[in-house]
Amino acid sequence: MRHHLQARTRRSLASTVAVAIVPLFAGCYAENLSIYDLEGRVIIPREAATVTLSVERPVLDGNGDPVIDPNTGLPQTTAIDKEVTDVRVLGPVYVGLYSGLDYSTEVYPHPSRGPAFQLDQQLEGDAYPYGGTTVGDIRFACLEYLSCKVVSGRFVDFDDMVDWFNNVLEDPIKDAAGNTVTNGDYIRQTCYDLLEVTSDQELRLTPTKDVDDSGAIDAGDLDFVENADGDFEASFRIWQADFYQGFTAWAWLDTLNPGAERTFYTTCNPDEGYTETTYASNFDGGLQYTDLLNRPYLYMVDGDYVAGRGFEWNDPYDVAELVLDFQVGADDVEALRLQLESE
Repeated sequence: MRHHLQARTRRSLASTVAVAIVPLFAGCYAENLSIYDLEGRVIIPREAATVTLSVERPVLDGNGDPVIDPNTGLPQTTAIDKEVTDVRVLGPVYVGLYSGLDYSTEVYPHPSRGPAFQLDQQLEGDAYPYGGTTVGDIRFACLEYLSCKVVSGRFVDFDDMVDWFNNVLEDPIKDAAGNTVTNGDYIRQTCYDLLEVTSDQELRLTPTKDVDDSGAIDAGDLDFVENADGDFEASFRIWQADFYQGFTAWAWLDTLNPGAERTFYTTCNPDEGYTETTYASNFDGGLQYTDLLNRPYLYMVDGDYVAGRGFEWNDPYDVAELVLDFQVGADDVEALRLQLESE
């Protein structure tokens, strides 16, 4: 942690003593701590919420009937591309506060980082974030099949989750016995049983508040909502942050990798998290890695999106705006650097 956190601890102890003594002599006491709830919004371009899926379709003869493979006796299939644009495509977004951005170390904008202290682990430098948050978390959805595949704030309800996997991704959810799950209530009840909870609020998988005052829980209550430009926009809040004038907010998106066997997201460790050992079930629920803000470069892969420009925070009451408009592996970081220098 940064040395300023130690200094803050000393101030807090001093303040505790002062609060106990000052009321004997005065009516109030001001700590004058630079701690604020910082607010902002993340905008993700429409193309980042678009994925091309490879799905199987039956081969049909001239009469529209399936062609049977003479060797297997099964209908022949062929792979086709299916393009999907959907808020459910969006993985977790990680928002951090940094000393600045670097456009020369990686092939994408990355937070400035210090020297490598963990040479024995072959780790490069730490970005030492001042703090941060996420827009959507990778959550345990109570079935082994869904480990490292579900992000909070993306599904209106559990039936929406079933529809996404079974009908859109065409990768049906399976229960412990290998049967296809067709009802969202099955997932909900499984979660209630495994996690010993009694409400969706405790699960934190789906929205439970009518944020947009529409009178119902719907797509307007998800983290990301489609805006007038067709892009997807979300608000964020970094609670109780130590404010340092001029530090930089930056964000990145872990993109969906559909069809992956164990995890749809590189930021999820499938060997950690909730452990289930009931009867014949023996699996881990998955958990996000702990250094995603410190070392984004360890988890960044081609296709992820990052903010090409950071937001320099000079006033704690400013509302930050971060546009994740730089695609890793596709866009040119040197061209962006030159562009920023010329502005």
